[in-house]
Amino acid sequence: MTNIYPFLVGKAAIYHERMTDFPETDEPENHALGVHCGYAGFAPRPFCGEKWKIVPKVLEIVNEKAVMVNCELPAGDMVLAKINPSFDRITVIPGKLEKYLQFPGTDARNASLLHYHDREKVMEELPSHHQMIIIGRHKANIIQIARVFGWKCEVI
Repeated sequence: MTNIYPFLVGKAAIYHERMTDFPETDEPENHALGVHCGYAGFAPRPFCGEKWKIVPKVLEIVNEKAVMVNCELPAGDMVLAKINPSFDRITVIPGKLEKYLQFPGTDARNASLLHYHDREKVMEELPSHHQMIIIGRHKANIIQIARVFGWKCEVI
């Protein structure tokens, strides 16, 4: 799980991580940063292997005794997924996890650079900035899971 900050949202989206700008890309309108409390996100250790570690907290608003998980999932095909809080639908956004970026002097110590294709639909349909990153081409699998639970599946 991580926070998704689409570049189209503008600087308000990166204020939380004390950044000044998004990184340069050829297609900024179809990119987002994945960063949660200063790090790439939270995932079970087996998903990340050696790239999983406990690190000190970064954000000022977090309790001084807190820690955070920093992990890196493999780059490549991925799906962003979000189960609606009412558990009646799931949103799926296919794309790529391109790479990881670090932003010294900010609260974004390690962020994933995410690419997707339909910027307008993402901005209109993104149900929340909290998303699961599922590595691989799993759109069809998630659609099948939605059917099993009787959920609507919105593919962006």
